[in-house]
Amino acid sequence: MEKSIEQIWKEGFINEKALIAPKLNDIYNQRSHNLIDKLIRKMEFEVKLLIPMSIFVGIINTFIAEHIVWGILSFIPFIPFFIMGRKQLKSVRNLDYNLNCYEYLKSVDQKFKSILRFNEKMTVIVVAIFLFPMLLYTYFNQQDKTFGEIFGASEIGGSNLLIFLILPIILFISWGIFRITSKVIYKERVKMQALIEDMEALQKELG
Repeated sequence: MEKSIEQIWKEGFINEKALIAPKLNDIYNQRSHNLIDKLIRKMEFEVKLLIPMSIFVGIINTFIAEHIVWGILSFIPFIPFFIMGRKQLKSVRNLDYNLNCYEYLKSVDQKFKSILRFNEKMTVIVVAIFLFPMLLYTYFNQQDKTFGEIFGASEIGGSNLLIFLILPIILFISWGIFRITSKVIYKERVKMQALIEDMEALQKELG
């Protein structure tokens, strides 16, 4: 099937007025839309998942910290992500379907790339904003304890100032998790980029 599609592409894609072009465009339009529909569905699921996740994290932190304030504080960071996620989803859906499949794929790929870059930065910023006050609160309320004692391991010792080393470690872990999960969740982007590269290679070959 792939060989026949490639052969059709070589014969008629560049010249949109060729007799074979409509068939070729239908094939690639279908493939393009299938990939993009999967990406959009996954993006929509990810946005909706933020609601139960925020509730779950809020409840867990309330029990761990034994205070509802920490539960509320851990719930708040999910709100901007949910709002931004809905806007980003809408911006992808609003892309012009009437473009030819190559231009449409390029526009979707660029949109997802900008969204992921923005979300990557926001993840690090939000984690920092959320975590630093918690560390500051712990530091001032546990000044008479060592770093090890704060975490229930008195044999470790160390100044309680070491608690602030947790911030860059958690930020790096958060960044890494975001990068990995983005590649796993949106693996269709790899197929989409491969399809774009194939189109560009054939355009050069036939140009």
